[in-house]
Amino acid sequence: MCASSSGCPGLLHAKTLTIDGVWSTVGSYNLDSRSLLYNWRVTLEVLDERLAEQLEEKFRDDLEVVRAGGPGEFRRRGPWSKLRERFFYFFRVWL
Repeated sequence: MCASSSGCPGLLHAKTLTIDGVWSTVGSYNLDSRSLLYNWRVTLEVLDERLAEQLEEKFRDDLEVVRAGGPGEFRRRGPWSKLRERFFYFFRVWL
């Protein structure tokens, strides 16, 4: 969750990973059956120290502007959020 009350400075919905400061992967793939069966996903793997450092730096920057949200906070979300979630639930196969 974003720590700022005005919203997050940006959103990157990608999964990133670096190993040994040289191998990186960036993608949208989720490790679940839905992604395997329904969704077209892309993952890029790169061997490059500079990219690995940039991804690690971005991750560190992101850690400074987020805070953890717990189950209690999720339960306290407003009625608009709950209604929106229920509406989009019906379109989950296509979203």
